[in-house]
Amino acid sequence: MPMCQGDVTVEAVEGKVVEHLKRLGKGPPLLPGSARIVKATLAAITSNQGIRMVGMCSDTVDNVVNAIVRLATGGSTA
Repeated sequence: MPMCQGDVTVEAVEGKVVEHLKRLGKGPPLLPGSARIVKATLAAITSNQGIRMVGMCSDTVDNVVNAIVRLATGGSTA
């Protein structure tokens, strides 16, 4: 995960977002500009990444696949 400054915003991008949403008749952005900082955006994008793999590669891949299958079929992940 790259290191990000906590308070970086890109005003030019913010302006373009507002412009495009207005042109499409969508209204203003739902999130305030303070919630769309680079660090928060990266955290939101990566928040649902998969399982951390630990152990021997072949065993780990099998364990991850089995956990995904159990999750997808409503079984226990424990």
